[in-house]
Amino acid sequence: MTKTIQRVNYHTHCDRCRHARGSAEEYVEEAVRAGVSKLGFSDHMPFYDDRFGLRMPYQELDEYLGEITALREAYRDSLTITRGFEGEYVREDRAYYEKLLSREDCDYLLLGQHFYEKENGELINVYQLPDTRDYEIYAANIVEAMRTGYFRYAAHPDLIFLNDLPWDAHCERACDIIVEGAAKYGFALEYNANGFRRGKKQFSEGERYQYPLDRFWEKVREAGLSVYVGSDCHDPETMNLHISRPALIEAFQRQGKDITKATPQEMRSLVCAQCHVEYYFKGDGKYLTFPWDKGFTVEDMEAYYDEAGFYDYIHKL
Repeated sequence: MTKTIQRVNYHTHCDRCRHARGSAEEYVEEAVRAGVSKLGFSDHMPFYDDRFGLRMPYQELDEYLGEITALREAYRDSLTITRGFEGEYVREDRAYYEKLLSREDCDYLLLGQHFYEKENGELINVYQLPDTRDYEIYAANIVEAMRTGYFRYAAHPDLIFLNDLPWDAHCERACDIIVEGAAKYGFALEYNANGFRRGKKQFSEGERYQYPLDRFWEKVREAGLSVYVGSDCHDPETMNLHISRPALIEAFQRQGKDITKATPQEMRSLVCAQCHVEYYFKGDGKYLTFPWDKGFTVEDMEAYYDEAGFYDYIHKL
């Protein structure tokens, strides 16, 4: 019996998330050229209080779903388009997930636990974990999310291993918690291709990809779990994080730095730094400029402004 392998991707971003390049339609056109039969848009889920960066603001939610719905209709003869979000599971927001899933124009949610929740409600960034004991808390969050039934599958469940922490019993246990949870709840896991695009990095145990992590996926294979391969598209051509604002590029150039040589971890900060920084409008032409020529500290920027004769505000006192 011959099996047909369909080219399907449910993990697709677009420029609305503020760190991807290309419009939603550009991704659709590339998917058609590549012979993809089903394309799912899952841009980063905005929360009502805009608590996380690197995503569209909450006020764009309806516009985003409307755009994908229009593309779904326009390209219905070429491929199937589905509409969704990739988002973190936070206990207090269960009603929000239910509200999204009740909409006719939202087909699914992906679990993308870039932040996990501690018992006291504190949200922790998985990119900055200091101790492998945190891995077990992250893993327990993933399983708790599986149990809710809100999410189609877990995107990059092994994301925590991009931290350079020596392998120990906590790492092993975190893997087992996720795998055992997925087996118990019949929950699918995503083998995320974006880790390969980032290339191999040097870790304390040697050179490897940040993710996917072979040790984790060997456990998944042994357990016979359902697996999706997700592209995690951020660029319709190269899929890379993208710097699009000239002011940031020019600020680096004035310091003699090449922004194209930034590491993937630095890029995650820089894509935010395109907007969420101190800047001013220089000269009569009001040209957007970052005051970084003398450095990044408050004192450096104050010295720059003093030399340029610019000020944001003068207090009456």
